[in-house]
Amino acid sequence: MIRRDFVKSSLAVAALAAGNERLAASPRAAESAPFPKAPGLTKYVSEFIVNTKYGDIPADVLELGRKSILDGFGLALAGSASVMAPELSQRSGKDFMLAYHLGVEVESKIAEAIDPRHYNDGFHSTGTCGSFGSAAACARLRGLDAQKTAYALGVAAAEGGGLRDNFGSMTKPFHAGHAAENGTVAVDLAALGWTAAPDILEGALGFFQAAGGGFDPGSIVNRLGNPWTFASPGVSIKPFPSGSLTHPAMGEMLGIIRKNDLKPADVEKIDIGTSHNLTTTLYHHRPTTGLQAKFSMEFGLSILLLDRKAGLNEYTDAVVQRPDVQEMIKRVNFYVDPEAEAAGFDKMTSLLKVHLKDGRVIPARADFAKGGPANPMSFEEVADKFRGCADFAKWPKEKAESVINFVKTLEAAPDMSKLTGLLTS
Repeated sequence: MIRRDFVKSSLAVAALAAGNERLAASPRAAESAPFPKAPGLTKYVSEFIVNTKYGDIPADVLELGRKSILDGFGLALAGSASVMAPELSQRSGKDFMLAYHLGVEVESKIAEAIDPRHYNDGFHSTGTCGSFGSAAACARLRGLDAQKTAYALGVAAAEGGGLRDNFGSMTKPFHAGHAAENGTVAVDLAALGWTAAPDILEGALGFFQAAGGGFDPGSIVNRLGNPWTFASPGVSIKPFPSGSLTHPAMGEMLGIIRKNDLKPADVEKIDIGTSHNLTTTLYHHRPTTGLQAKFSMEFGLSILLLDRKAGLNEYTDAVVQRPDVQEMIKRVNFYVDPEAEAAGFDKMTSLLKVHLKDGRVIPARADFAKGGPANPMSFEEVADKFRGCADFAKWPKEKAESVINFVKTLEAAPDMSKLTGLLTS
């Protein structure tokens, strides 16, 4: 059997579950402590996946999920090489929504629980924890029982991977796509009778020990769906196609530009102070490619000043290499600011100072980004982003509108195969 055909089942929901950008949870303080004991943790997670009902999800969480699902479809279109395939049997919109939220919930709570060393030392949790989210969503759609679901989680843990050193390269988005594939493979194998460790999360040689060295059981035990991740701490949808840590500063910069009608010739330099978490993650300070620019604060602020927009068409090699872009990038001073550092590792506090050539200085501070829980995008704003992704993928406008209208009332759909047709025809 061709591997591509083997992993087709449930690919849409897997990609969505693995592709979500989670609002950073507050990391626990580093500590030297014995590895926590949480017997039955994987069993608890597996039973949550199997036993949760659509009616258990609050209406406001479902509404947030619709926007995130539409956003996920748009990202898939912009990435646009993949072909969606039917799921193995008929599934309703409610089945799909439930599986999606279960995937997000499992992935996010696992990411919140693992010791901060996991991310700080180089793992990319989208690839590692995302594999669990994909497996959870696919297991529910496939109707696996709790034991097989636990085995699927075990397989997903063995497959998951991702390293932050790949940020700014083609391999960074591969982490998310591979996590989606991991879940489909894990569930297909479990459905065929494949076995794995039944305690892959809490085991002495399991995921939390190997990948983090420790974890907080209280972040998972009796916490799945209590509250749902979409309710707290929330999940962000990104208005710009760049690393989420650039977004608070970019949103403020765009506001300054519009309010003051700034032109590039008006600006002497831009100071942008943040915590070290941002400077060490957005480490492409002199980008030369579109992929590097996605992890460059300097480019994000520069392109907004030059073009007043930062969409898919701006994050290209040709735009990044423009002489005016490279010259403007040199005028952006990106540094660690003590005030932003004091705000906390989990914050995206960004302190802007736009120095004008006439001597004026325009200050601004951003603690949150547009699209986050504190300032969410509306469904129509997400729909506009989807339209941009569809246009980038050279989709006809009527096809894009059909998908938007379908997702608006997704839970009322008796058969998700109609959406598959809309996305592939």
